[in-house]
Amino acid sequence: MPRGPRISYPHAVFHVINRFVDRHPFFTDNEDYRQFLDVYFENAATFGIWTYAYDLLPNHFHFVMETPSGEISRFLQRFLTSAVQKLNQRHKRVGHLLQGRTKTLLVQTDRYFHTVMGYALLNGVRAGLAKDVFSDTHNSVKEMLNPLRSRLARGPLWEYLFGRKFDLRRVHSEIRMCRRWLSELNVEGNAKEFRQGHRGSFLSTAVYREKVLRMIERRRDETGHKHRRETDRHRKSWTWPEIKIAADRAVEKSAWKGIWKNRETAVRHIRWYISIVGAGWTYEETCELEGAHGRSHSRRAVAIHAIRNTPRKKNIADRAISLCLN
Repeated sequence: MPRGPRISYPHAVFHVINRFVDRHPFFTDNEDYRQFLDVYFENAATFGIWTYAYDLLPNHFHFVMETPSGEISRFLQRFLTSAVQKLNQRHKRVGHLLQGRTKTLLVQTDRYFHTVMGYALLNGVRAGLAKDVFSDTHNSVKEMLNPLRSRLARGPLWEYLFGRKFDLRRVHSEIRMCRRWLSELNVEGNAKEFRQGHRGSFLSTAVYREKVLRMIERRRDETGHKHRRETDRHRKSWTWPEIKIAADRAVEKSAWKGIWKNRETAVRHIRWYISIVGAGWTYEETCELEGAHGRSHSRRAVAIHAIRNTPRKKNIADRAISLCLN
């Protein structure tokens, strides 16, 4: 079964978790940890990610982060691809390093932010690798308590934890308050709270989870929300000949050279885009009408992804959809 898209929206807070294949300890020395975090923060700056906590263990890692733009998938892909390449180079190996898809738990911040922070920071303590949260060498506690420099987003972090922003004018008082909060973390109590709030890809109450699913998927309910899931999209009554004509006309009137291999490829990819994205048809229906019934959908999915992520291609494809609408 294909994996669904990650649920995300602007300013969503996530608990991000993954482990190395076969639980192998690929973090072997301080340089491995340092390099992994450098790659993370470099990409986090590029994507505007706010980081609240991290803890790295020899065979897996935890992050708590906020995505102001709502973009999580592209960030994780870019960060982890680069980090894995560097680790593979250091360890003179090739191939997959991570055990499956990175897990992202969407956090209900008004109920479970303290819980997720404690759970991430206590990771080494739960594993028996640290005596307490302060003695864990590779969590973000030192950055929380550093009065001068921190790569964490301490402004919003303080708002979530203490109800007000981090005040540089009272930095030592802020650090003392944070240290007290950290010293009160309890492994057993925190783990229990985490289990109670863990619902699939959410760390939240059941009510919050349903609210977000309704907001993201726009399921039909008593408020009249329309279906917006792929299988529920409103289908257009366009015909295949109409789609072929629109694709041909859009390419004919555009500067397609340099972004597609040839004109035939451009027209074919735009036909797929119109039928699947514009008309709401399934891949199977598109293949059947095109006379390619039974063939793999991967080429069509790759082509549509490329159109969506290439502004020049998308402008031409959207122009083709407008021709069908007129």
